[in-house]
Amino acid sequence: MKKNRLFQIMLNAMPDFVAVIDTNLRYMAVNTAFCNFISKEEQEILGKTDLNLFPENISEQNKEETQSVIDSGKPFERKMEFPSAKGRTRWQMIKTPLTGTDGKIEGVLWRGRDITEMEGLENQLLQFQKTESMGPLAAGIAHELNTPMGIILGYAQLLKEDVPEDGPVFEGLDVIERQCKIGRKIIADLLRFSRQTESKLSELDINTCVEEVLSMVENIFNTDRITIKRDFGSALPSIKGDNTKLNQALLNLLNNARDAIGTDGRIIVSTRYNKANQELIIAVQDNGSGIPPEIMDRIFDPFFTTKAVGKGTGLGLPVTFGIIQELEGKIEVQSPPWHVEDEKYSEAKGTVFIIRLSVSEDSQ
Repeated sequence: MKKNRLFQIMLNAMPDFVAVIDTNLRYMAVNTAFCNFISKEEQEILGKTDLNLFPENISEQNKEETQSVIDSGKPFERKMEFPSAKGRTRWQMIKTPLTGTDGKIEGVLWRGRDITEMEGLENQLLQFQKTESMGPLAAGIAHELNTPMGIILGYAQLLKEDVPEDGPVFEGLDVIERQCKIGRKIIADLLRFSRQTESKLSELDINTCVEEVLSMVENIFNTDRITIKRDFGSALPSIKGDNTKLNQALLNLLNNARDAIGTDGRIIVSTRYNKANQELIIAVQDNGSGIPPEIMDRIFDPFFTTKAVGKGTGLGLPVTFGIIQELEGKIEVQSPPWHVEDEKYSEAKGTVFIIRLSVSEDSQ
């Protein structure tokens, strides 16, 4: 087998995309992954420059990077985000100088790797570690606060029985009672967040689970003129899970969507089965205010909230994250939504939370 043919076979076997560029900035060799990356055939690429292959803004940047590697003899690395059929993907790009036997630079090796899934897993692991470490602390704080909060609430309620309802003292006691009830809700959320209860596993029909929660909240949401649109897939396989916990996770996402909208909006809840990845997908999408980019990395952090004091504890999304982890699933967020499998309702604003749950082979 000729060396050039063997070289090409080796290149095509690599999952990373690879391109060899000479000192005149022309592409001399590419593998199949590179052809797929720029959606061109090999014969359309070889002998061409970036100007022939990419839009002007990208070609100029590529040209400058490659030339800097040739001039400096030093590698260049960066991460980039690209749109694709599956949404937006993250790529790690590395350009390395190629030297001949005389030590002179003869070209550049450009290698690119799709790191979307790897970065997603890293973020999931980091979030899991945060959640795990905060659990014992949350439990300790909740138990310490529960008793004094209960005593204050009890005495306030007793004193209200002994003072005139139209006086300032009654009004003050009423404020104490309301604030104590808010405090007890926070304590309950803390305990729910920290509690590691044993799951009661059963066969779950996802559409039935989702409908149970939607039926529970739909009338309440209607009072704020928030409509719920169902877009359920058909003949979905079942999964094993804890119905109560999954309902809690969905309820948290729906309440989060409601808070983001305020009034006069729409929530779309869709279910799908991705046969290629053997996973069930539940998407909760709203057309609310969206999530600012600067806080996107913090939304699953325990106790982080952008809501007004007394309106949120910052535990709803961490609890949801923990439940989905327990179901051996994944949860991701897009704001604004840019892609949901088979989703027809993606809008320029709002947020979508996507739950992915693995389906075992015997459930298909």
